Amino acid sequence: MDNEGRQDEACVGDLITLEASRAGLSGMPIWGLHRDTTELRTIRLPVLAWERFR
Repeated sequence: MDNEGRQDEACVGDLITLEASRAGLSGMPIWGLHRDTTELRTIRLPVLAWERFR
């Protein structure tokens, strides 16, 4: 998922992560931020979110 490292919005949350898990993905790299941390832990799909350092 590419959100160009934006820090003013999250591009991935629990709904996208749940769909990715159900589709059989083994993890999700994100260039940006995520939200719904508690729910993501429940889904248990590895999510690697990083932002661009300026």
